[in-house]
This record gives sequence, C-alpha cells and structure tokens, in this order.
Amino acid sequence: MGLLEIEAKIIGEAEAKAAVINSEAAKEAAEIAAAAKLRAGILREELLDQVRSSAEEEKKAIVVPARLLLKQRLLEEKHRQLDRLFAGIDPAVRDKKESEVVKLLYG
Repeated sequence: MGLLEIEAKIIGEAEAKAAVINSEAAKEAAEIAAAAKLRAGILREELLDQVRSSAEEEKKAIVVPARLLLKQRLLEEKHRQLDRLFAGIDPAVRDKKESEVVKLLYG
C-alpha cells in the first residue's frame, strides 16, 4: 500500500467519523431545540397564569370597594328618602309605618 492510498484511507475514515459526529450533533441540536421550545411554552403559560392572577386581584381591588361604596350611597339615599317621606308625621305613627316600609324595602 502506497503513501497516497494510506492518505486516502485516513481521509475517508476521518470523513466517515465527521459525518457520524455531524449527524449526532444535528440530532442533539434538534433535541435541545425541542426541549427549549417545550420549556418556553411551559414558562409562557406560567407567566400568563401569573399575569391573569395579578390582573384578577387588581380588578377585585378596584371593583369590590367601588361596589361597597355604591351600596353605601344607595343606603344613604334610601334613608334620606325615608326621612323626607316621614318628616312631619306623628312619631308613634312614624315608628310603626317606618318599620313596615323598612321591612318592605330590605326584606
């Protein structure tokens, strides 16, 4: 076997090994990319859940006090209307009628 033949054989073996290494590297790269894509999807969902939860908490922090304030104002207005309605009526009659009206209004 001559020097050129030995050189060709070594180059052929090296090219074959390089092809195997390239194939394995491409396979690993694909696996890493797939795992990264899966992890990114999981992280995205976790972040979305956190944002949704935070948004819901902020919404409650705004809506609940607003509802309570609205109910308070509504009750205050009902009391003002009742006071106006019963103004000038005999206190004994007022107490009896006022109780009946309150039961009607508030159950």
